[in-house]
Amino acid sequence: MGRRAYLINIIKKTEKTMRFIKKLSKNWLAGMLVLLSGLILLPAKAGYAQQDPVRLGSTADSLSIVAQPWISENIHPGLIWKKAHFQNLFDSRQMVNYLEIDLNNPEINVAFDGVPTGFKRTSEFVKEAGALAGINATFFNTSTGGSVTLLKIDGQLLNETTLLLANGQRNERANGAVLLEKEANNGKQRVKADIFAGNNDNLHWDKEFPGDNIMVCGPVLVMDGQAAHLQDNAFNKNRHPRSAVALLPGNKLILMTVDGRNAEAQGMSLHELAFLLKILGAEKALNLDGGGSTALYIEGIGENGIVNYPSDNSLFDHDGERRVANAILVTTASFMDNQVIAHRGAWKKDGLPQNSIASLQKAISLGVAGTEFDVHLTKDNVLVVNHDNDYNGIEIATATYKELLAVKLPNGEKIPTAEEYIREGMKQKGTKLIFELKTSPLGPERTEDSAVLAVELVKSLQAEEWIEYILFSYEGAKKIIELDPRAKVWYLLGDVAPAQAKADGFYGLDYHYRIYRQNPEWIKEAHDLGLLVNVWTVNNADEMRILLDQNVEFITTDEPELLFEVLSERK
Repeated sequence: MGRRAYLINIIKKTEKTMRFIKKLSKNWLAGMLVLLSGLILLPAKAGYAQQDPVRLGSTADSLSIVAQPWISENIHPGLIWKKAHFQNLFDSRQMVNYLEIDLNNPEINVAFDGVPTGFKRTSEFVKEAGALAGINATFFNTSTGGSVTLLKIDGQLLNETTLLLANGQRNERANGAVLLEKEANNGKQRVKADIFAGNNDNLHWDKEFPGDNIMVCGPVLVMDGQAAHLQDNAFNKNRHPRSAVALLPGNKLILMTVDGRNAEAQGMSLHELAFLLKILGAEKALNLDGGGSTALYIEGIGENGIVNYPSDNSLFDHDGERRVANAILVTTASFMDNQVIAHRGAWKKDGLPQNSIASLQKAISLGVAGTEFDVHLTKDNVLVVNHDNDYNGIEIATATYKELLAVKLPNGEKIPTAEEYIREGMKQKGTKLIFELKTSPLGPERTEDSAVLAVELVKSLQAEEWIEYILFSYEGAKKIIELDPRAKVWYLLGDVAPAQAKADGFYGLDYHYRIYRQNPEWIKEAHDLGLLVNVWTVNNADEMRILLDQNVEFITTDEPELLFEVLSERK
């Protein structure tokens, strides 16, 4: 094709693409931006355009990727799930799912998991680790299990690379590595990830590679923002389900699955997969084990957590998950594992205002498992943090938030809103926030309004993992359970037996210690039913010891320092 004919052909394709973009976008400017994104990828030479478009990707493919209305869902702060079902990408139907992970968030961890021999499903790796999500990882021995490429976890070498060519040389599928390490970032630890291309001329390059968390796989797909060279073989050229890991600018990580072997999802060659990742902004990318192993699991999503369409059962559903030998997991920092709940924050020892941001911060610094705070609803529907129905003589239920701001706390703070309090608490991941929603003096309907607004607030902040609810209002508590069946809700008043609380969906009983004295069998009954037990408000060391001997899960106290002393005696 001559240069003039080539340019005419490009213009015709561009006009056709623009009509397509205008249909996709209601906004002409947005359409132009999408078009320009694709035009950047126009080949510089006519000869390049004559290369195999399936092998290299085309301008139309780049436009399809950019213009595709990706469905996006925030799973956790720093963790986004994206998916798209392409009707025409690389002249085929394609189903793509990926997790975008912001490793700058200190509450997000990425880790390897695996078994030196044997098998587990990706979903099992995630569930057993208590993780948020995970993807199948590197190649494994299909007979005995265990990785056939080097896998080192926390300094322990699980497997060495045995995936070699017939001549004893290293296989291209073991020419790269993912390295995970922790580094300081503004006084906190964060995960740093990197992808390296190994030197396959050195048979043992991976064993000589420094680091405690290393996973070898391959081929390398993208390096320094450019598609890597791939060998001319069937594994690379044929379309299959694929899995991949990639790095975006700014210490962000992608874990991707591409489904295949189905009319709805035909799979990709590694050339196509590299093209897709490059268009999405990958600076580095590494192929993982694919085919029937391809699986992406997200806790709490769908019927079984598998969000892609594994091909091992030859059906386009979420049930064809294969057993594998290793996985890459996305986890969160763990909450404190002790029995101490600070009552209205940690305020007593240092003379801080109860329910203040200062008392919250103090409780967190002590390392308590949870810190309780009391919430009321103002006349103008603002949830504020205060124990009593009145704030320095101002009746909260009949006052506006602005009216409450006229009075300061003793340390100069203004009365916190529930949103401000929760946002402050979410800056860490060790102490739970025990949200006591107060019964409204204006009646049951206003209490129900409070419950609705409380759940909406927690969901809008994506704070579900931090929040547990406690209420004196049984109906208000049941309303929260109705609005969010996964919420952890405890009942406070003490007039309901464990069996009834269990039947109504409560997570635990949170009764005054005198209630348990009057009903000594309730602690055991609650435990037998799978309910947790908290006791309030205990400031006496001897009473603390009695309750701990009864194996209560938590004790709420005005003196968390004292409870820590009692717990230290028992070690």
